[in-house]
Amino acid sequence: MQEGKGNLGASRYPDPVSAYKLRRIRHKSDEESLQQLRQLGYPAVGPLIPHLLEWIQDPNWPVCLQVTEFLASLGRPALPEIRKVLLGSDDIWKLSCLYLLRRMDPKFAMELRPEISRIASSPTPGEASEEVSEEARGLLLHLGGAEAP
Repeated sequence: MQEGKGNLGASRYPDPVSAYKLRRIRHKSDEESLQQLRQLGYPAVGPLIPHLLEWIQDPNWPVCLQVTEFLASLGRPALPEIRKVLLGSDDIWKLSCLYLLRRMDPKFAMELRPEISRIASSPTPGEASEEVSEEARGLLLHLGGAEAP
């Protein structure tokens, strides 16, 4: 009897690895896969957050804005991966992540305030030339609290 219950459970819930492979965004105009991911929602899409963030690296890609909005709607679960980008060296990607944070619930975006403040007050040469620091200052003002540097 226990064995039967186990088999029933296995048939009702697909292998998460298979689901992961089936629902990845495959190209820059793949709105259909994005829609499937939206329908799955969180926590099902949790393992795909790093993959989804890759699709906001170039703001000119057709899915970029929609992926940005979707990631913003996830809130806190997206923050660890966004933090990695903000600590990295891809300045355009940082800019896209700051736009994402502007669309996120401020209570979650504020959790990355130290990283945002560092970019705003002590930008790298690349962050300054790509205007990432300017966006960070604007985001700090948007989030409220202390005046941006």
